[in-house]
Order: sequence, then C-alpha cells, then structure tokens
Amino acid sequence: MLMKLAVACVWVGGLCWPQIAHAPKAAAKQDMIDALMERERPGSASPHKALNVDELRRSLREGLNSPPRATTSNGLLVIPNAKVAEALSNRSWVSITIYFDYDAAVIKPEFEADLTRLAETLSAPAFAGARFMVAGHTDGRGARDYNLTLSQRRADAVQKFILSRAPGLSKRLVAIGLGMEQLRNLENPADPINRRVQLYNIGPAEAAAGGPT
Repeated sequence: MLMKLAVACVWVGGLCWPQIAHAPKAAAKQDMIDALMERERPGSASPHKALNVDELRRSLREGLNSPPRATTSNGLLVIPNAKVAEALSNRSWVSITIYFDYDAAVIKPEFEADLTRLAETLSAPAFAGARFMVAGHTDGRGARDYNLTLSQRRADAVQKFILSRAPGLSKRLVAIGLGMEQLRNLENPADPINRRVQLYNIGPAEAAAGGPT
C-alpha cells in the first residue's frame, strides 16, 4: 500500500507549529484558545448564531449533483461548494494537518500529541458553553462522493481520539466530512496541503442545531 510522508502542523493565529519543533505547550494552547474564541467580523453575520450541521450536510449532498465549476491546468476538477463556504465563512477555527495512509483513516502516533493538546484546549473553561465541529478534507483527486465518505471517516477518527482524551466533550463535538469541496490550494488540487482537518467553533451548545455524529 502506498505510504504518504507525514509532516504535521497546527495552524493558529496564522502560524504553523511543526510536529518536530513544538511551541511551548502553554503558549500553543493559549494560541489555540485565542483562535477559537468567537468574535465579530466586519460584513459577516454574528458568529454567536449556532451553525446548523444538518443543513451543512444537506448542502454537501446537494453539491454532489452540481457540475464542476472549473478545471485546472493539470486537468483536475475544482469544485468549491458556495453554500458550505458561506456557512463556515465567519467561524473561528484552527487547522491541524494530519496525513493518513492511502485510503485509510487511522491516526498515526506522531499526530497524537497535537490532538491531545487540542482536546485539552477544547476542555478549557473559556469554552464551557461552546460546541465544536471536526471537519475533514481530502485533496482534489478521485470521485467526489468517495472523497466525501473518506473525509467523514477521517473526521470521525479525529473526533473519537479527542473524546478519548476529553470524554466530557461528547455532547459538544460533532464530525463532518467536507471531501474535496473546500480545497485550500485551488490552483493545485493534488497538493497535500488540501488533506487537512479543521476544528470549528460552531456556536453555543444550548442553541446548536444538528445532533452529534
């Protein structure tokens, strides 16, 4: 089976903390907290309105029937889902780059330290009333429906790991696969940077719509 090289980083505050050379634990945790705090953004709807996860899933399913919007120079299709992009546009998030083996959804040991730190962050008192969503992404190769399923499996794996470290989050953490619908590098859909996991603050737990996965 084809193996993929893995280099992990956590994107917080516009910076990437490498897996090999971590920032001090306390500083990295505070950076994550700052990145995930809800805040008003000019021109955006209030971030305090809970994200409806069920509607997001419907948008993804409906998007599978939409034709591709562009083709890159290397012939790969670019399929941004406008409804998904709009729903997530004003959400606070951190991005964790986790590489999996080809066609697999098993978390490797070298990524566990970053995920453990993330679990500790989500358990901070500052987020006692917040709900979060693990969003999995693939690169732009392969079939859209298959990538949507694969990204869900990977998001589920991350969710399961976080809950193993912070079981108190069980009612406040959902997982969703976004497939190839929200590529980070639109010019190169095959870029490994597109294979990532994001953690979104999706609003107050008591008002959030859509049940846990």
